[in-house]
Amino acid sequence: MECAIWLLLLVLPQEGEARRLAESVSDRDPAASFAAISRLVDLSDTRKDEVEREAERLPAFYRDVLLSELKAKRDLGARFGCAPRISLKGSAKSVWHYLEEVGRQPGMKVHIEDWNRRMPTQPFDVDFREVLAIEAYVRLCGQSRLGTFNWSWLDDGIRVTSAGDGVNDPPGPRPWFFYRNIAIGQTMVSWRKVIDFSGPPRWVARLQFKVEQSLETKAVTWEDVRVIEALGDGGQVLSSAPAEETAIPGFESSFGAPSQPFEVALRLPDQAVTGLSRLRFRVTARVPTQFRRYEITEFSSGRTTTKGDGYFDVYVRPREGVTLVSDNLHIRIRPKSERHSRLAGVPFKVLYHFDRPGAGAQLFHFSGKGEEMAVGTPMCTLREGLWMDGGKPRRPLKIEVVIPVEIQDRPVYAEFRDIPLR
Repeated sequence: MECAIWLLLLVLPQEGEARRLAESVSDRDPAASFAAISRLVDLSDTRKDEVEREAERLPAFYRDVLLSELKAKRDLGARFGCAPRISLKGSAKSVWHYLEEVGRQPGMKVHIEDWNRRMPTQPFDVDFREVLAIEAYVRLCGQSRLGTFNWSWLDDGIRVTSAGDGVNDPPGPRPWFFYRNIAIGQTMVSWRKVIDFSGPPRWVARLQFKVEQSLETKAVTWEDVRVIEALGDGGQVLSSAPAEETAIPGFESSFGAPSQPFEVALRLPDQAVTGLSRLRFRVTARVPTQFRRYEITEFSSGRTTTKGDGYFDVYVRPREGVTLVSDNLHIRIRPKSERHSRLAGVPFKVLYHFDRPGAGAQLFHFSGKGEEMAVGTPMCTLREGLWMDGGKPRRPLKIEVVIPVEIQDRPVYAEFRDIPLR
């Protein structure tokens, strides 16, 4: 009996933890609410039923966030990522010293190149207490006027770059949203006036957002941005602007690589709206399980070489034009495991190996149109001859095509307060 009482005492605090976390979720403090949701997601490993019961007590928006996160964790497994926190304290140390500490956290490998260390930076003091590692990375870069940068979806780390001279920067720091291993920064606002000859003109605010992410949840593209709630600084309810009011005529938009921003466009009643008191949205990250590499090393004029597996077939054919300048390699990629339309916007990389210096790689994106993707390559030839300057043309030695496969959707919810539009 005594043993049973002790076991009960040990279990009770854990059983009450989900209730305590749920009670800290409210519309008053989005940062604290998302932090509590993150802890509830981790607690679900051992208290799944209890966490799901507590989800019903939450305000509607946060309930949807928590239930979505529970599902994402089940679907993604290790690619869902952990939420490492760091306490960092230092006096008069360089930003590189602090970033090296952040880089030791799970999923937070930070590449610091020699040329990075030659950037003019000043030592400063830091006192971070239990902040997310991704937040520490962003804050440290901002404090030293360094830019956060996702170099490539094939990269094994995160990087920094110069943030410029600040002349054209907007006044004051821009808002950031932090959750687990993802950081979303609002970087730029542009206004568009839509002329409607059947009525008064309309104003559209276009907000750009950039994403930084740890290695565990390395998205190859972002899609399906949906505004859940947008309120002006006067409490006005704002709606999303339709595509015809935001697109540039004659051009198609694509989110492309993760280093490129995505956009939220809102209709404004007039220019009197100078800020947003609240913005909630959802964006979908597309996270691959692995990357497939297809290598072509045999080239014959007029003959197609094929490499493939259960995911893709890659066809490479040397094309011979009228002159050496028009010669190149023609590459076609045919999806096999899923429809080409589902791959629209997904990037793939072509790496070139020539017998003399030339372009090393190119990044392309699947168009999603038709049954396959076709791309050209830098000039090279199998023919004998000389360039106009007397030099020999490049010959291909190897072509590598790298494609992300088994891509899963990872919904990401974000909430911002007090975004200036001027």
